[in-house]
This record gives sequence, C-alpha cells and structure tokens, in this order.
Amino acid sequence: MQEYQRKFIELALSKGVLKFGSFVLKSGRTSPYFFNAGGFNTGEDLSTLGSCYAHALVDAGIAFDTNTEMHTLVCIFFVLCTIMVIFVGYLKNT
Repeated sequence: MQEYQRKFIELALSKGVLKFGSFVLKSGRTSPYFFNAGGFNTGEDLSTLGSCYAHALVDAGIAFDTNTEMHTLVCIFFVLCTIMVIFVGYLKNT
C-alpha cells in the first residue's frame, strides 16, 4: 500500500467518513460499508484529500493529452490552491 493510500484510509476512518457495518442504501440495497464524503469538512481535510488524489493520478500514469482534460486539471488545481490559502491564511489559527 502506498503512503497516500494509507493517509486516505486513515483520514476517512478518523473523520467517520468510512463506516463498516450493515447499511441500507437509498436504492434499498444493503452494503457492508458506508462512505459519506461530506465528513471531509475542514481545510486540512481537503488539503489531505487533494494530496491523496494528486498522488493517485500521478501513480496511475494517466496521460492527459487533450485540452479538455488539461483544462479540468487546471481548474482542480486552482480550487485546491484556493482551499489551501483559506486554510493556511485564515482558518488554521482559529
């Protein structure tokens, strides 16, 4: 297991985002786990999540060779940078 994968699982478990048990989903199906990404609710959580996703993309060796794919990555990059600035500059010490 890669370090970023371990961090992702640890974050999901510590925030209660990933739960194990027996859950009835909206579809009526039963699942042995439940994942509620809404629990990632701080700048620090989003920073860790963004780092994990970035490492996963690089590790997957995905080739981004079209303008649409590159535009999407640039947009994601700017959103993550904005979140980082908000966390570091405004929320970390509150």
